[in-house]
Parts: sequence; C-alpha cells; structure tokens
Amino acid sequence: MTQQVSAPLSEALSAHGATFQTEARVARTAEYSGVFHLLSVDGTICDPPVVVIAPGKWRDETNAHQSAHRHASTMASDGALSALLQSLQR
Repeated sequence: MTQQVSAPLSEALSAHGATFQTEARVARTAEYSGVFHLLSVDGTICDPPVVVIAPGKWRDETNAHQSAHRHASTMASDGALSALLQSLQR
C-alpha cells in the first residue's frame, strides 16, 4: 500500500493575534481534511505547535486549506484559541 503524503504547509498566517499554518491532509481516497498548526496566540509561542483539525471533508486541497484558515480565524476572533491553550495548560 502506498503511503499518501499531505500537502505542504502554507506560509505562516496571522489573524486576530494568532499565527498558524494550514495543511490539507488526506482523510480517505479523494477527500481532504483542513488542519491548522497553531504557532502562537497573543504573543505566547506554542512549542510544539498545537494541531487542530477543522470540521468537514473536502474534495480538493485548496478548499481544505481555506477551511482550516476560516476555522483558525474564527477561533482566534472569538477567544477559543486562548481558551484552548489554557485548557492545555500552556
């Protein structure tokens, strides 16, 4: 069985005080999940980065990246990323 490699990470993006990178991961044949790697929130660096899977499945990598970007931006704007780091005791 051939192992499928996920798409490369995007450049670091910033929104509402959070810095993250998006990725499209193969969920199953011809379906991708959007994933973002949280690099920092409000100046707090995440080492190692926190990985969050965005809800939904997509037929192409571009839509999966866009979904991850929207999900990260929404979570940053409503304070959910700060709450996530607090729950992880970071």
